[in-house]
Amino acid sequence: MPKGGFRPGAGRPAGTGSRYPGEATRTMRVPENAVPTIVSYLGQYRLQLLAAQVPSEAAMIDPPELLIGEVSVRVPAGAAMPADDDVDMSVDLNRLMIRRADKTRIFTVEGDSMDLAGIAEGDKLIVDCGLEARDGDIVIAIILADGHTVKRLSLKGERPKLVPESSNPIHQVREIRDDEEWMVWGVVTGLVKRFR
Repeated sequence: MPKGGFRPGAGRPAGTGSRYPGEATRTMRVPENAVPTIVSYLGQYRLQLLAAQVPSEAAMIDPPELLIGEVSVRVPAGAAMPADDDVDMSVDLNRLMIRRADKTRIFTVEGDSMDLAGIAEGDKLIVDCGLEARDGDIVIAIILADGHTVKRLSLKGERPKLVPESSNPIHQVREIRDDEEWMVWGVVTGLVKRFR
């Protein structure tokens, strides 16, 4: 029986080996020294596609004022003090929570990987996607292989790390390898939590 050669119906169906299922693939020839640049460009392109699919709610660009009375006396978290019912001023929650509406998105938290940081499932994160992330910031990060996540960014050491702050030991520090494609999507600047 002869071996090798073309056999009808053999091989993988078109598109199943691609990162874009269902799409046909095409072979291209490029100079060898251009391969790292092209691979890097394609990785960034895939990250941008993934970032565009991250589920978030846009902050309203020019919301109406929502004025709520603010008491200037600080509330003690230790010994009780006599109550003061005097409302001294009004505060607009939109301006208090959001600095730049055009760069701000709101995420709903899923999971418990940041519960020790006070971030619980169902909380709303206010995320500024125009801020440059710094060491210690809580960020929304996208890793091409894993998707998006909220973690504390650590830039100490040789490689960046995404650090959970969780009472659940299943969540581990995620070190970013040199060959991985990833990005910080935005910096968490606020948190909205409902108690009842």
